[in-house]
Order: sequence, then structure tokens, then C-alpha cells
Amino acid sequence: TGVGVMVRSQEQADSLVAEFGDQVVTSLGDVRSGVDNQKAVAATLRRFGKLDTLVGNAGVWDFFTRLEKMSLDELDKSFDEIFGVNVKGYVLAARAAAEALRESRGSMIFTLSNSAFYAGGGGILYVTAKHALVGLNRSLARDFGPQGVRVNCVCPGWVRTPMADEEMQ
Repeated sequence: TGVGVMVRSQEQADSLVAEFGDQVVTSLGDVRSGVDNQKAVAATLRRFGKLDTLVGNAGVWDFFTRLEKMSLDELDKSFDEIFGVNVKGYVLAARAAAEALRESRGSMIFTLSNSAFYAGGGGILYVTAKHALVGLNRSLARDFGPQGVRVNCVCPGWVRTPMADEEMQ
């Protein structure tokens, strides 16, 4: 058994391979790209022969930025980035993995946040994107459940990550 991981840099890929060896296959890409998601699934299938679980775990946070603190230009750019990574990336990953997960009767697990249910966990864009993912999770569960694919989400509170550490500085 092993894990396929899409990462953004060769440095991340090299670090994972150094730590986990043949138990990991890496694919360089951007979660906002359907082609990159498909390449990650294909690399995993080539290495391990099947895909049992898709874990959507990419995310961008907005550092509690309120709507009126952003200019229209900043809002436009931030919306595209946050919704692109936090929502579109999960939709594309689900689509890329769908066939393989039906074959294995596998599962999709998406990392949301307590902000998916609580408006105080971020700024306007982050909270709205995480709320959108509740709808995505429910829709995918409705569509894929009858096909033998389980779809669930986890909604942790604050987790120490490099992204969270940036906010604390």
C-alpha cells in the first residue's frame, strides 16, 4: 500500500520521497488544474494499481479579512485564489478520482474546517468557501453513495500548519 500526493514544488516531492521511499508517489501540480489532478490520479494508479481513498486537503486562508477591508481589485483576486483552491480544487479532484473510486468502492474525504459551520473562523471569503464545501460534500455523497463510494468531510478547528504559522507572525 502507498500514498499518491500532489505537491506544488519539487522540494516538497523530494522531501516526501526521502521520508517515505517507495510508499509514496508524487505528482507536481496545482489543485486548480483538472489536468494536474488527473495526472496525480494516473501516477497513483500506475504505482499502486488502484485508488482506495481521495483526500482533499488543500486550502488557502484569508486571515480574517473583512469584506470592506479589501478593495474591489483585492476582492476579485482573493476570491479567485480562495475559491479556486478551496472549492474548485476539490471538485476537480473528485472528478479525476471518480472512476477509480467506483472501481475500488473507495471513499472521498474532504478537509473543511469548523468555519464550514461557524462564521467566526475566518474572513468572508474563507468562511463562504468552506460553507460551499458542505454543499459539495452533500452533493457528492448523494451522487456517489449509490455507486458504492463513500463521501465524508472532517471539520477540524485550528491546526498548526505553515499557513497558520504565517498568521501568528
